[in-house]
Amino acid sequence: MAILGGNESLTAHLKKRNMWRTVALSLIVGLLLIEVSQAEQEENFSNISTPLGMSQHQILAAQFECYLRIIHDPPRTEEGPYCNRTWDGWLCWADSFPGDVMQMCPNYFYDFDPSEKVIKVCNPDGQWFHHPESNRVWTNYTRCQANTKDKIKLAIGLYYLAMVGHGLSIVSLIVCLVIFSYFKSLSCQRISLHKNMFLSFIINSIVTIMWLSLSVANNQAINASNEVSCKVLAVLTQYTLTSNIFWMLCEGIYLHTLIIVAVFVGEQQLFWYYVLGWGFPFVPAITYAVARGIFFNDKCWMSSHTHLVYIHLCGSCLSVIGELLFSPEHCTGPDHQVERDPPC
Repeated sequence: MAILGGNESLTAHLKKRNMWRTVALSLIVGLLLIEVSQAEQEENFSNISTPLGMSQHQILAAQFECYLRIIHDPPRTEEGPYCNRTWDGWLCWADSFPGDVMQMCPNYFYDFDPSEKVIKVCNPDGQWFHHPESNRVWTNYTRCQANTKDKIKLAIGLYYLAMVGHGLSIVSLIVCLVIFSYFKSLSCQRISLHKNMFLSFIINSIVTIMWLSLSVANNQAINASNEVSCKVLAVLTQYTLTSNIFWMLCEGIYLHTLIIVAVFVGEQQLFWYYVLGWGFPFVPAITYAVARGIFFNDKCWMSSHTHLVYIHLCGSCLSVIGELLFSPEHCTGPDHQVERDPPC
């Protein structure tokens, strides 16, 4: 028994020693890779913007994840020359066959366009391309800045155009709400639905103005300190947009019901219209928030390079189909005529 106990303790001691040896080896390899990547990073761009605090944290986090992949991913088993996995200072590159390898531009810097691509060339001999002047491994990030200024000018022009349009919309809709509320003779169910739909448009315009202002500013310091609030604003944008469309559906359902069954019922119950117009849009909005947090949790959920931004279209498409089905044009047959205009 004593011999067996001694063997077990010896085995446990050997396992612990091997574990610490692996950890130490990983740290040594990581330090060596850091030294190499720092030299490569200096050669990528000579006139690049200096990264701010948030950018530095993003680069360090990406660097750490890259080193873990370099150390723990299995070696390549395919035959033929290939370029080894590496960290170039900004992006992680896997083992690659000869040819052009591309990734999307990172969003570390203000003047980088994440919709453009970074190119790294793997030579036929299995070596990464070296810059002819410095003779060091080089990655082409020039396209990340190629059209940034023109795109910024276009975005600013569209931003001011949207501000004017939403501003006029808010003013005109507020005037309508004041008129509907002031004249008591206009107080009826149909006007109540109009007022709710106008209110949804006002809220959507206000939220859209806030979202566009945040997107155009794109201040990393602000976004970093208010990351939760700007994500909430992104969800509210999806919610208010869907709510607009569902209130249009409510209008169609109300008119359809008024024409079809006005003879058989008196006033309709508006409670279910409120549930459909204000409550149901929470379903696609919450679904979007959960999916975005799990599958594409980028900074402030600003990037549109994901199909998740179309989640709200599922509910919107259902609403549009419902509007077509409940439109008054489907109720103009001889059996659906009313002898007088509906009240109010």
